[in-house]
Amino acid sequence: MDVLLDVNILGRGIGGDISRTGIFRATLGLTHAMVRRPDISLHFAAEANWASELLLLAYDREAGGTLASRILRAWHHPDIGDAEATALITHVVTEEAAGRDARKDRAALTLLNATAQRKGFSRTFDVLHSLRTPLPSPTRVPARVRALTIHDLIPLRHPEWMYSGAEAEIRVIANSLLPGDFVVANSRTTAGDTSALLGIEPERIYVTPWAATPEVFYRERSSERVAETAARYKIPPGPYLMSLCTLEPRKNFPQLLRCFHRLIQQRNSLDVRLVLVGATGWKADPIFAYLDEHSDLRERVVLAGYVPDADLAALYSRARAFAYPSLYEGFGLPVLEAMQCGTPVITSTESSLPEVVGDAGLLVSPTDPEALTAALLRILTDDDLVTDLSRRGLQRASLFSWDRTAKDTIAAYRAMLARA
Repeated sequence: MDVLLDVNILGRGIGGDISRTGIFRATLGLTHAMVRRPDISLHFAAEANWASELLLLAYDREAGGTLASRILRAWHHPDIGDAEATALITHVVTEEAAGRDARKDRAALTLLNATAQRKGFSRTFDVLHSLRTPLPSPTRVPARVRALTIHDLIPLRHPEWMYSGAEAEIRVIANSLLPGDFVVANSRTTAGDTSALLGIEPERIYVTPWAATPEVFYRERSSERVAETAARYKIPPGPYLMSLCTLEPRKNFPQLLRCFHRLIQQRNSLDVRLVLVGATGWKADPIFAYLDEHSDLRERVVLAGYVPDADLAALYSRARAFAYPSLYEGFGLPVLEAMQCGTPVITSTESSLPEVVGDAGLLVSPTDPEALTAALLRILTDDDLVTDLSRRGLQRASLFSWDRTAKDTIAAYRAMLARA
């Protein structure tokens, strides 16, 4: 089976680890698991445009070149060499990520991208599978079967929670599907949304759940490592609740803050803090406004900001529990990552989160402040519950792996080809 994976999203890893979040992490995990499969002939591309292709090549070199022999080139530029162009692209991405003005270089890059020349592919693949970006036209990349991974359709279901342009972006991706194409979804929830919102027949949708990367998410046994990491992020001694994600509306952080605030007001003797890990996203002002208005709460909340992979296991492992009352998730990778670290989970009854957690965590309605406050109190005062949830979480997490996802994905390809 000759398979081409479009892994455009990996190129976004250039310019700083802060861009390597959810979908990037999932793409990377599946990519490496697929490389280990002996039953397919696998190649990679980022064929949407010339700059994307060069970003993928640059990321792969930075990551050790494990994909290099499998990356197929679809572009070249007659006026600039790869090395010079890559340096320009990396400079623009790095400057913009740091908030510096790169408009002049961005304009030059836009012009170069528009004048690059497509080489195309000289073969017909058995399967073309895009893991994020729109599927190209069949004349651009011929394939017997075309599949698109949909991670979530939140911009269509709840555009009020998203950044400007998110709805248009997801519609471009969804509109690249042609009659006869297939969808790969990361959860039954996303599969249901795809059928309901895009009109895709359920039999053309295959579910392949995500996994947590074991090299990043594990139970950290070194007490010295745990203590040193916590100190580096200015987390005082004592228990803490942790939450991790980009600070944005659907993650429901204002509700978590209000419930944590209510808890410490009711039980001021509790020696506990709330550690929020993640970069600031869109529409996050209510979070900071609430903290500014309540000085007693601000003393108990640690804003750790973005934390690199190397420090995550230690932070998860020391946490009393992981609190994630999200309003909606396509999959909900952070709760699986927490369980794989042995951290008890409090999360939401909504969307895909019950699929991931099963009976291994405390599930509460994200819009019920009494229920969330009660769950936080239980986890802080019941040691037997913490021990039980930690054990069950580890067992539950063991059911997910990227090797299983790769196996399920290839089984989906075979089923698609049988229908083609």
